[in-house]
Amino acid sequence: MPVSTSYVLKSKNSFSDGRFEYRPNEGGTATLLRCEVNECELHVPSTANGRPVTAIGAMAFSGHTGIESIEVAPSVKVIGRRAFEGCSNLRELILPDALRRLPEQLFNGCSSLERIFTPLTAQLAERAGDERVIALGRGMRRIAPSALEPVDVDRL
Repeated sequence: MPVSTSYVLKSKNSFSDGRFEYRPNEGGTATLLRCEVNECELHVPSTANGRPVTAIGAMAFSGHTGIESIEVAPSVKVIGRRAFEGCSNLRELILPDALRRLPEQLFNGCSSLERIFTPLTAQLAERAGDERVIALGRGMRRIAPSALEPVDVDRL
């Protein structure tokens, strides 16, 4: 039996499922504005209140030091600046294949980051036995100059 999620109106322009706050967009989509929990493993959902989640806003996960792993839904096409800033215990991030660019200072303060990949490249890395890896899909068009700062690329 499917689990039903209830949503609460946070303001005139946002709603929450108790885990994430969202903004409805024109065209029937939603943007994840803010993470409201500080759990070890998080999965950004594909839909919120019947709307496809297509974006993660700037600083949405900022300062959540309890997060160790985040899997972003395949529906997400855009991630805002500094979305994961200060997630000092974030070790693994699975990005959607639909993502086309990494914005500025995306991983600022992510000192524990070891693995960044898309679902397809994650399968390849797992098969190859790679422990630390940055593997992005062919669709990646732009990585902002400061997107990986201050990630120690030698650690990956």
